[in-house]
Amino acid sequence: DMVDGLIISLSRETKNLEYYQSLLRQNYPIVFFNRYNEELPTSKVIFDDFKWAFFVTEHLVRQGCKKIYHLSAYQHLLLARNRIKGFKKALSKHKIDFQNEWIIETGLFVEEGEKIMHEIIKKGDIPEAIVCANDKTAFGAMRAIKRAGLKIPDDIAVTGFSETPFVEIVDPPLTSVAQPTYEMGEIAAKLMLRKIENENMTPETVILNGSLNIRKSSQKNTPIN
Repeated sequence: DMVDGLIISLSRETKNLEYYQSLLRQNYPIVFFNRYNEELPTSKVIFDDFKWAFFVTEHLVRQGCKKIYHLSAYQHLLLARNRIKGFKKALSKHKIDFQNEWIIETGLFVEEGEKIMHEIIKKGDIPEAIVCANDKTAFGAMRAIKRAGLKIPDDIAVTGFSETPFVEIVDPPLTSVAQPTYEMGEIAAKLMLRKIENENMTPETVILNGSLNIRKSSQKNTPIN
């Protein structure tokens, strides 16, 4: 067997955890990074999703936005649930009455962001801003907003998450949360080596920090300080 261990980031397909559970029962070294499920007792390197979803939502509130939708990732992922908590916390801090329908499970892909945003616009119930699960869903949402003849950020402010290489070149440039992806991989590899060297190692969780890069897509003309 050539594989000494697995370093994994879960995706939309991974609702079936039995495969990983069986590997873990055999004490097979697995380390998760970024997207994981808390039912799997193994080491993980994660991002402080709660905190940064809070900050990005608060940024929109400070731009004068009150009706803010969250296009969330798949809710079987803990990162999605943590971002929802951060989103809600920012609204409650600023005394904004949150409505359940403001959170829409969208996914992580361009087509999903486009489809959901198209449906929102079609209903005619248009938010002042959207917090997207990641940059890809934000790109899709922006496409749908433009197709409807609406302006970003004047009609709808948009934020992404994960600072992909395209955030600077979309029009308008996209506000996004930068995650320390390289560092995440590096720490995951170190945890993996430690586990290979010591089978009985207690699982560790490392939580990393990020930064909010504000660009034109979320800057309304009348910021509220």
